[in-house]
Amino acid sequence: MKFVLCSDCFANHGLRIEAAKQGVRIPTKCRNCNSTEGMKLDSKRLERLTHRFFVQGTIPHGVGGWTPILMYNKHSEDKVELDEATTHDWLLIKREIGGRLFLNAPNLWQLGITNHYVDPYVIPDETISSIVKQLSIKSIPKGTKVFRIRKNVPENATSNPTQYGLPPGNLSREYGRFDDAASPLLYTSPSVSVCLHECRVAITDDIFVATFEAASELHLADLTANYKEEEPTSPFDALEYFFNGITLTRAEEIYAIARRLASSIKTNLPVDGFIANSFFTNVAQEPISQNICIFPEALERKKVSLHSLNRLHLKTVTYDFVFGPNF
Repeated sequence: MKFVLCSDCFANHGLRIEAAKQGVRIPTKCRNCNSTEGMKLDSKRLERLTHRFFVQGTIPHGVGGWTPILMYNKHSEDKVELDEATTHDWLLIKREIGGRLFLNAPNLWQLGITNHYVDPYVIPDETISSIVKQLSIKSIPKGTKVFRIRKNVPENATSNPTQYGLPPGNLSREYGRFDDAASPLLYTSPSVSVCLHECRVAITDDIFVATFEAASELHLADLTANYKEEEPTSPFDALEYFFNGITLTRAEEIYAIARRLASSIKTNLPVDGFIANSFFTNVAQEPISQNICIFPEALERKKVSLHSLNRLHLKTVTYDFVFGPNF
């Protein structure tokens, strides 16, 4: 095994940290920088480091999918400008393994921009109706439990069940992705961790968990899979990528479309609510990162009821991350 660089060769500290994760500790001098402390890297480790730092490290959140800003391959010349320190580091890596960095030009469907749109953020009503008709309906058995989190409930009201249901219609508040004043929803999840992410809790918050239980079988439109669509001839026609755009985009303009979908589901399907992937699907580290959005009528008909109230104490918060270049 031929070690060509080490983690101490690099000027950018984030790249040093990533290089140390990929390298091996061998107490010999680096052939490039003479350090005996740096983690040694051969060509294969350098390629893994390049992909992790320059590719994975440039994947943005909130753009309707998971696609990196930078790409790496073995062809042609570099087509990206980096800061001085990172340019120095990339030239070292390139000297040993070759290749180039360039700005990625992803297919628009990878960003949730599909043929369902006629213009940016513009979808005709008939297309909304067509999409809703292609949703499957999932049955949730009686006794199924889901969670809902509230932060900083007034001390004299923590045991009041009304604090954990739908807020009063006259209350001035922020709305979620799928609801507004005219079409409220009870947001829940089968995962407490997903609830914590969705509520953006902080260590300073007093956190309360309401457990809701299905008092009878629930019927939910499924926005996550099992669409009743013909085999798409193109990814641009696939509902999978359309709904990635709906649930994974942070742009406010997408909320209006999400709310139209929710309203159409309520009007046209015999359901108690719907299932949607969480915006935090890729960071929640849960087998299933979904929200269950329940219509008010299911609460009024007692199909869903409050089962338990608990306080929640955060013991630890951990983060898994990768450094990337600043450019």
